[in-house]
Amino acid sequence: RNGIGEALPPYIVFSSGSSMTTRWTRTCLETEVNGKKLSWRFNHNKKGSLNSDGLMDYTQTVLKPAAHMAKPRSEQPGQQAVVICDGVGTHLGLQVLEGALENGMEILLRVPNLSFLLQGEDTCNFGPLKVSTRKSHAFDECV
Repeated sequence: RNGIGEALPPYIVFSSGSSMTTRWTRTCLETEVNGKKLSWRFNHNKKGSLNSDGLMDYTQTVLKPAAHMAKPRSEQPGQQAVVICDGVGTHLGLQVLEGALENGMEILLRVPNLSFLLQGEDTCNFGPLKVSTRKSHAFDECV
């Protein structure tokens, strides 16, 4: 959710070559949350994890629209959005950092490589969501 309680669209990254990558498009599912339609976003890469290219896509397609009220610090101090990131080097790049700052987003880095201890969303939300989605054949309609 963003700072004013609006839900953000899911962004799922699959590994290249998985059976899922042949059955999805970049926006083929929609979910309605509190009367707002959210188009699911999909991406893929060799490892099936978020890398700097995927984070740039996520920043532009999900975070930027969700932080529509954020302003760069130089324009309006106190109107920035805070993006919490796990600090793994492959998730960040200069282009991502510059894009975030230009759009009024400031990045708070967590300690890298401790997601299983410090980031419950990885184990409590994302893992079960992927398993459930695979089992439900929700992507069959996206062919």
